[in-house]
Amino acid sequence: MSQGEGNISFDLIYFDGDDIPELVAGNTGYYVSMYTYDDGQIYTLMDEWAYGAFGNAGYEYVPKKNLMRNYNSDYAGLVMYTTYSEISGHEVMPKYYLKTSYEDENGEVLMVESDEDIVDENWHYYEGNPAQEKQISLDEFNSKVIEDNFMEIMGTKSADQMKADLQ
Repeated sequence: MSQGEGNISFDLIYFDGDDIPELVAGNTGYYVSMYTYDDGQIYTLMDEWAYGAFGNAGYEYVPKKNLMRNYNSDYAGLVMYTTYSEISGHEVMPKYYLKTSYEDENGEVLMVESDEDIVDENWHYYEGNPAQEKQISLDEFNSKVIEDNFMEIMGTKSADQMKADLQ
């Protein structure tokens, strides 16, 4: 049984570009699931994707643009990941990701004890995917950051409220 099973909330969101909303269900701050309907079938796009701990801030989308963004961090924020994804077929698939990290002269994550240990020369920028990332400049990195009206993927209604809205 999932964490906080009694605290499930629901909503309908317009994730992709069609006029059929996706159903979101989850326990805010713990996990979220998302389902879509296509050609008489229901498909699971996200099955209890966890967030709220271990550096994962959650999942956001831009209504009707088929675009999801997720921020995640490792080493207490010394490595930051931004993943952009989309629905492809009946799955959420990564489009690309960006990574920033503090590194020492050997390319290892620089472990710092205070803000005074961080210097700009150690901040590195990457794009690609974890298996095939390449280092890019700050200007290239900034050109790939997508700024839009992202909204959190989360439920906002109880089961009873959702049922009432659907009737």
